[in-house]
Amino acid sequence: MSRTEAFDGRALVDILKHLLRHIPGKLLVGVVVWDRLAHRSHIIKDVLSTGGAQRMQLAQLPSYALDLNPDEGVWNDLNRVELGTVGCHHLTELRDKLRKAMACLRHKVSVIQGFTAKSIQIS
Repeated sequence: MSRTEAFDGRALVDILKHLLRHIPGKLLVGVVVWDRLAHRSHIIKDVLSTGGAQRMQLAQLPSYALDLNPDEGVWNDLNRVELGTVGCHHLTELRDKLRKAMACLRHKVSVIQGFTAKSIQIS
């Protein structure tokens, strides 16, 4: 999933509902990691209070430690490994290459687990 707009509470709810529909069981070993927006959003709290909390546990990461933030590892890997020196002429071409790169990364379970290992230890 890619977006050109900034994420807000509504966009996060859409992602959560998508994950809950398509991924059985607990998410990320029972932990979904969000930034501070999710902790303050009433929309997110509504999702959790209407059954989402049964499959998700909210863990807050320190804002001062980017190396503990799993999405930084994902973007670093996508930029350095999967996309490398890809050049694109149009945004649609970039979106297509990014989608393919994310599909490749999705199959590297041990790499993804490495992105989350440090952050789960601090929660």
